[in-house]
Amino acid sequence: MREVNLPMLELPPDELMRAFTRLLVRSDVEPPPPPDGPPPPWMSTRPAGISAFIRALADSEVSIDRLRDAALRRLWSIG
Repeated sequence: MREVNLPMLELPPDELMRAFTRLLVRSDVEPPPPPDGPPPPWMSTRPAGISAFIRALADSEVSIDRLRDAALRRLWSIG
């Protein structure tokens, strides 16, 4: 987990957002493009929140393979 996600923290905010969004969908699904125009003001804190989330997962004992293989419904809520 650490080796995969921690390098994302070195990305500029817009690239971090794209890389993180890419992780949230299956490999055969293309994430939608960002909306046209400037982002809303509340989006300014999103990269810091994503960075904190990535660090928390990297520092945890969570087995991503066990989560991926779990036979349960999942809801990822971002924002």
